[in-house]
Amino acid sequence: MASTDSEKNIKRRRILKAAASAPVVFTLPTGAALAATSLTCADKSAERASLELPAGVTSAPDSWMRFSLPGFRINQPGGQVQGFNLGGTWYAVNADGTVTPVTPNGTPQSNGLTYYALVDYDAYSSGQAASMYVYHGGTGVVSPIAGASCWNSLTGSALSSNVIN
Repeated sequence: MASTDSEKNIKRRRILKAAASAPVVFTLPTGAALAATSLTCADKSAERASLELPAGVTSAPDSWMRFSLPGFRINQPGGQVQGFNLGGTWYAVNADGTVTPVTPNGTPQSNGLTYYALVDYDAYSSGQAASMYVYHGGTGVVSPIAGASCWNSLTGSALSSNVIN
């Protein structure tokens, strides 16, 4: 009987050794897939925007994803305004970062400035034209995205700055 118990113990040890030495393969999701499916930077960006609404237009890029627009001097009946063209519409940039549509009197001239408009991720991701996903003042953006790292996770891009163009 003792030899039977001993043989069982030996067999058990062999099974445990074999199980312990077998290779184990773990499959981990890619960073982009994980970012797109979990509570991610898009949610954090929306939460941050609810606390600190980003300006529609700035004269320098900041921590929000932006679209760059070349600046122009636009002649108006009352004088010159500074602004940009987006999708065929001319806009004057107001001191508070909002914009006003204007009709140029003559041909606008470059002023050497660049304006940075906020990007609405929902409109961008649905494939809308730049004139629709570039937010240039007014009511507010539903889904601004903060930071190139977050943008890259969501879109699969490889941007190194917060400007998408």
